[in-house]
Amino acid sequence: MDFGAAGIPPFKFADLGHTLSAIIQSIDAPTLIGSESVDGAGTWRIHGSLPSERLRGLVTNAEPVHEVKLEGWIDKDIGLLRKVQIAGQIYSQDSEDVVGNLTLHGFDEPVEISLPNTPG
Repeated sequence: MDFGAAGIPPFKFADLGHTLSAIIQSIDAPTLIGSESVDGAGTWRIHGSLPSERLRGLVTNAEPVHEVKLEGWIDKDIGLLRKVQIAGQIYSQDSEDVVGNLTLHGFDEPVEISLPNTPG
């Protein structure tokens, strides 16, 4: 995947929960393919496909001409998405074999956010 001159990945992580929920709901022909453990949690594993343009909430300027495969692991007990795997081209310059994984964990755990150092 070409990150451009700045080398910055084209991902949008603002409102990630809503974005991932919308993507999972837009899968064409979702199929339950089994259950697995992710970070010690029992999950349902679903599989499906969707046009790459439906990923635009997560991936800036995803092109509309590619079909990607998507798998999601959903917590059996609390219904939270634990992991997402996206396979296939999102941009024309991507390899057809490209696979991206996003694992979500640390739900309801506190995090420390520090302000950046600014001059003056």
